[in-house]
Amino acid sequence: MAAHIIPTAESIIHFKTTFEEDSKIRNQGTVTVRDEDHTLGNVVRHQLLLDKRVRFAGYKKPHPLEEFVEIKVQTTGEVSPIQAVIDASDRLVARMNTLTASVIAQVQLINGTTTLGGPAGEAMVYF
Repeated sequence: MAAHIIPTAESIIHFKTTFEEDSKIRNQGTVTVRDEDHTLGNVVRHQLLLDKRVRFAGYKKPHPLEEFVEIKVQTTGEVSPIQAVIDASDRLVARMNTLTASVIAQVQLINGTTTLGGPAGEAMVYF
């Protein structure tokens, strides 16, 4: 079982994520994400389950005092488990960008502005 570092922006600075292939089950592996909890584990699991190339996705936080989650994924073989996690992460980022744009548009609508700026171009956020 070889552990591979997932190339994320944060893992370049701090090794936040690791991937370990399952030696007994084909197309299965576990991603360990440090400094995260159920919030991230559940949304990644949900996004993985929306992918037809994924057979199984689940996560666990082994102990409440330990600051990491393990996300287990098994694919059909069309993509590797790590690629499925990367694809799910990319889709989550796109969804969050859409949500951010929607919130900004609503704030602008409420405030009657076209940009989120205060007097003399000062950055202001209205919530």
